[in-house]
Amino acid sequence: MEENKDKEQKKKPQKAKDIAQKIRRKAERLNAEEEKHGIIYISRVPMFMKVEKLRYLMSEHGEVGRIYLNPETVESRKKRIKSGGNRKTKYIDGWVEFMDKRIAKLVALSLNNTPIGGKKRFYAQDLWNIKYLPKFKWHHLTERIAVNRAEREALLRDRSTDIKKSVAYAQERIEKAKQQRSRKEVKLFKKEAQSKAKKKSS
Repeated sequence: MEENKDKEQKKKPQKAKDIAQKIRRKAERLNAEEEKHGIIYISRVPMFMKVEKLRYLMSEHGEVGRIYLNPETVESRKKRIKSGGNRKTKYIDGWVEFMDKRIAKLVALSLNNTPIGGKKRFYAQDLWNIKYLPKFKWHHLTERIAVNRAEREALLRDRSTDIKKSVAYAQERIEKAKQQRSRKEVKLFKKEAQSKAKKKSS
């Protein structure tokens, strides 16, 4: 029995090592595969162009992987709609991943500053604003998005705290004003009562 226990205890660390090696090899394969990919940056996404349309247009030049379009802020969208703008989602800029970095370079070189074309009247005459990002990989983008989101949330928390402080300060001022007014009213009432008393005594 003791021998069997010893064998089982020896097997456990070996299994853990095997799993760790498999994970490491898989990560290495994924990294090696990602090294072949190339990413282009679109500094201005044409008005109301969606991910599906962008994928369709880019796929004409090569195999496309992931796409991320950065939407306008909630505040900007509200202002735009309030001023009579379209309710459709508007994107500011975006990133497109090509499975072959050579294709990504060619796309950026050949399409930049050229008309988009097509039947869509929204952006047929618009020009592509594309740049190839050397040594830039998708995980860099996801890290940047996470950082931006955290910064935005922190800013919103700070704004919320400032608003709460402002509201509390305003309420405090109102209460003080009410107290001062009530004191003045009490003084006036006393004066009126005293003057009435004097008139009666005279």
